[in-house]
Amino acid sequence: EFEITATDATSEIKRCDYSLDGGAWTLVEASDGVTDSASEVFKASFAAPSPGEHVIVFRVTDVAGNTALRKFLFE
Repeated sequence: EFEITATDATSEIKRCDYSLDGGAWTLVEASDGVTDSASEVFKASFAAPSPGEHVIVFRVTDVAGNTALRKFLFE
C-alpha cells in the first residue's frame, strides 16, 4: 500500500491515478471518500508484485486540467 498527499496551491484536486510497472492507469479514491479540496490524501492498494524492483507512478490532476506525475521505485 502506498499513501500520498497531493496539494495544489491554486485549485482543487480532481483525481488521482496510479500505474504499476507501466501498466494501465488505476483510479485512486481520496482517503475521505471525496476529492473536493486543494489537499487530498490518496492510498493505493494492490497485490504484492513479484520479487525485484518495481516502479509506481502517481498522476494527479486538478480541476483546471493541470497534471503532475510522481514516480517511486521500490522492491
